[in-house]
Amino acid sequence: MSNAKRTRRVSKVNYRSPVARLNASFMRTMEQALKRNPEMDLTSIINPTYSFHLETRIKSVLSAHRTKAQFPSEDVRSRLRKKDKAFFVYGPTPALRALLEKDKEDEDEEDEDEEDEDEEDKDEGDKDEGGEEDEDDDDDDDDDDEEDDENKDNAREHPDYDLAQTIVHMVENGKRLYNGVAPASRSVFRLSDGGIVCKFASPEVVRAEYHALVFLQQVLPDFPAPRAHGLARFGAYGLLFSDFIDGHDLAREWPGLAADQKQHLSRQLDGLLAQLRTIPRPAGMPLGALHGGGCRDDRRCNLLRGHGLMTTGQFEDWVLSGSTIATPGYIRFIRELRAGLPPPQVYFTHGDIRRENLLVRPAADGSGRWDICAVIDWEYAGFYPDYWEAVKMTTNMNSTFPGDWYNYLPASAAPKRYTAQWLVERVWGTCLPL
Repeated sequence: MSNAKRTRRVSKVNYRSPVARLNASFMRTMEQALKRNPEMDLTSIINPTYSFHLETRIKSVLSAHRTKAQFPSEDVRSRLRKKDKAFFVYGPTPALRALLEKDKEDEDEEDEDEEDEDEEDKDEGDKDEGGEEDEDDDDDDDDDDEEDDENKDNAREHPDYDLAQTIVHMVENGKRLYNGVAPASRSVFRLSDGGIVCKFASPEVVRAEYHALVFLQQVLPDFPAPRAHGLARFGAYGLLFSDFIDGHDLAREWPGLAADQKQHLSRQLDGLLAQLRTIPRPAGMPLGALHGGGCRDDRRCNLLRGHGLMTTGQFEDWVLSGSTIATPGYIRFIRELRAGLPPPQVYFTHGDIRRENLLVRPAADGSGRWDICAVIDWEYAGFYPDYWEAVKMTTNMNSTFPGDWYNYLPASAAPKRYTAQWLVERVWGTCLPL
């Protein structure tokens, strides 16, 4: 969509705003009075309550620029504006479109309630003027109906404007499922219908995850992961719409599980990762994210992404470029350690396997075991060297980490499968201060 079209949309006259409808009501009253006496003093027609009603409507318009509900400043919903630009980059799917249309209908019903209140104000104004009903009122109503139809057509021609209002309405009435370390920049909400969630994050983060989910749906349609329903921009935010999957956060359930239950989940996860490793890397695709977003190594937050890396050798050179403290001699030492290792294969990698990203349910067979029903949070996914999953699964591991999660990592991608490579990366990680 061109910038010119967006400019027209923002400046488009709104004939249905509370202030516009109030002015239209008083204009009809004045027109009726002038028909009865074209030479009358216009100042005598103005209703003395007009200023009060005008001020009330202006306040309602200003408050509409912000969300109706009051949220704390750290809540992303406190920063949403109905007048911000919103548009779909990809999608929406029919399911999401139906949800948007249903929510828009709910908003229209609220608008109709406001219109009824305005009509009551108009009637009150007519009584204050002491005017008589005019036989042309029916014609005026017909004109209003035509005007409303025209405005609805204009709204359909500019769905992006309506999208911002609809998203705000859905999120306000939704349920917050997750807050990141900085909730105002990353949050997940279950939308009002219950079947779709909306993730707020940076545009680049949700773009990477969207493409990973779409790719996974194409190559492994039965893999337990959410289905993507759309990717949108809302002001400075990126929004990912995907399936809501009803399950328990494994991080919450893990402490209460017995050893055999934990081992069962470890084997299940191992089987799922084995499926990912059967996905062939498309010819000519660089390493890293599927949309050309490059490689990510969040052990060092300011390390630039590795773009256009076609070989594992280029990848490892990029990783070694991430330290600001390692001396050339130390980097050479790390290179010599790697030189004696077998060349890695390249596999499709989730990149953030941890308990918080695994949803589980009690097994249907009544055995008391738990089954994995979904692997979520695919923003780090892409094609990486075979040992990379092991490296990323243990990013947060240290000598004081509580519990035994790291004793049950899936065998096919665990550090013990890639012991030498994992140890080299662990040593190198000490050179990557955050």
